[in-house]
Amino acid sequence: MKPYLLRLSCGRLSLEFQDADRRALIGAIRDRFGRPEIEVAPTASICRFGGASFTFYDQWDEPCLISGSALGDEILEILIEDLEPAPRPALDAQEGQSLGA
Repeated sequence: MKPYLLRLSCGRLSLEFQDADRRALIGAIRDRFGRPEIEVAPTASICRFGGASFTFYDQWDEPCLISGSALGDEILEILIEDLEPAPRPALDAQEGQSLGA
């Protein structure tokens, strides 16, 4: 499965990806925004880069990076283009549930 954007019910975007895509994502973040600031917590981490804040979850080998703002949504849209030259449109949360450093 290729990385994709999922539109959450709160209106924010989540970048869904597989563990195999982790290095490419980190590389894309560093290339565009420099080294991210990361605050590690027991269940999630907070990542800051590009002037925005993101929540990173990695449970059950299904990592995702969730935007916390409109700026963060724009940044995720940029990153998905770096990871996949022809990005698919964001899915609604219900559609995404039916599919799957």
